[in-house]
Amino acid sequence: AEAAPAPVPSEAVVELAEGTSDNQTAATPATPKAVTKHILDQVDHQMRKGSRQSIVVIVVCIIGAYLVFDGETAFQCTLVVLVFGLGFVIGESDFTDVWPTTRHTPIARFVGLEVGLAAAIVAYLGLDGIIVIFAAVLGGLGAAEAKRGLAAMGCKTLENDERLVVALYTVVVAVVVLMFSCKKHIRLTILICAAVGASLLVSALSWFITSAVIGGHFHFIVSAFPHATPKGGDWVDFFLLLWDASAPDVGIFADSRYNVDVQGAAYRTDRVVGMVLAAGIFYLSSRSQFRALNEADARELRSTGGALQRALLSEE
Repeated sequence: AEAAPAPVPSEAVVELAEGTSDNQTAATPATPKAVTKHILDQVDHQMRKGSRQSIVVIVVCIIGAYLVFDGETAFQCTLVVLVFGLGFVIGESDFTDVWPTTRHTPIARFVGLEVGLAAAIVAYLGLDGIIVIFAAVLGGLGAAEAKRGLAAMGCKTLENDERLVVALYTVVVAVVVLMFSCKKHIRLTILICAAVGASLLVSALSWFITSAVIGGHFHFIVSAFPHATPKGGDWVDFFLLLWDASAPDVGIFADSRYNVDVQGAAYRTDRVVGMVLAAGIFYLSSRSQFRALNEADARELRSTGGALQRALLSEE
């Protein structure tokens, strides 16, 4: 007897099989919160590739130094990079929607790169407008957090009265946009960039020293601290240690007797030393950038005053 012909899969089944590749590519998250989490997970995944740690640390040092020495310019560059990333994702996604067979192929990434570069050039040429858009988005996020906080404190009116919600968002967004438009954000930007830059530099230095000690170098450290138990890891682990008290302990003194307990609270030596160094870099960086900003403001004021005086003399 002849064998029955194999059933032909329906288009839906074929599409499902094609969508479920060996890489098990997850569906694109729909909500902004899910998208943000997805992006952060991808960044964390890339940061934890052991073969790339040296490259990651070099890039981190360059970015950290840039943030420490010129926070305002670094902020502007960050906006351009974010626009590039958004353009890359949108360009690649739209291209693969038209030609699904090109998903995760070099041609799709090339199209994404073209769109990202075009968006970055436009952002650079119209940076003031991009800053206003960023301010509006930031204001919207701030209004959302304010609404959530007021609701948690028992202000149920915001949940039922859309007019109050619109008024809250309008006021917060307008204030933030006005602040950025009047350049009132520069000093806050300097402080944030100095803090992040200091953390990047210190975490990179800690990763380098720990890796060197584990590799048999820097014998004077082992001689000075014979009970040290160096524990390595990815660079991101050293960065998280500075910002999160519950992060896993890494570094020269990880889980060693050099850690201190005060009234039941554990103070990890690697974290304490790192925070002290970061605080010192933060202070020097913010002080230097504030001095440069004040000098620039004074020069602008003298230039404006001189131009006004020349204009008045010419009229006489």
